[in-house]
Amino acid sequence: MNRKLPNDAFGLYLAMGPERPYSALAKQLGVNKRTVTPRAPAEKWQDRVAEIERKAREQTDKKAVETIEAMNTRHLRSLNAVFARALEALREHPLDTGMDAVRAIALVIKEERSLRGDGSERSETVIAQTTREELGRLLVTDGEDGR
Repeated sequence: MNRKLPNDAFGLYLAMGPERPYSALAKQLGVNKRTVTPRAPAEKWQDRVAEIERKAREQTDKKAVETIEAMNTRHLRSLNAVFARALEALREHPLDTGMDAVRAIALVIKEERSLRGDGSERSETVIAQTTREELGRLLVTDGEDGR
């Protein structure tokens, strides 16, 4: 068992995963553990593994952020479509039959605030008040607008 350690020993060591004892690598390569032991610190295997794992975590985190951003963009587009349809329904129907539109608008506002990171109760109160004011302006009865 007096063989030389191959040049790709670090790659094999890295591929062994989190449980990577030098003895297991030595056995896999058919060499003595004493052949592996001096080379690992000389080539800074532990530091290299730590750096590779750090970079892998950074890439994973970056992909996760991109995925969440894409999801939020899709959800906002959907909310905008629902909001537009709800406003249209609210304009076309009297208040007593347009309550589904009112609920849809309230839901859209709540969800959009949540997606944008502003879901506090105080904000919801302000939104509810603003919604009531806007609905009051939009829902002018026949007797009030002079028609």
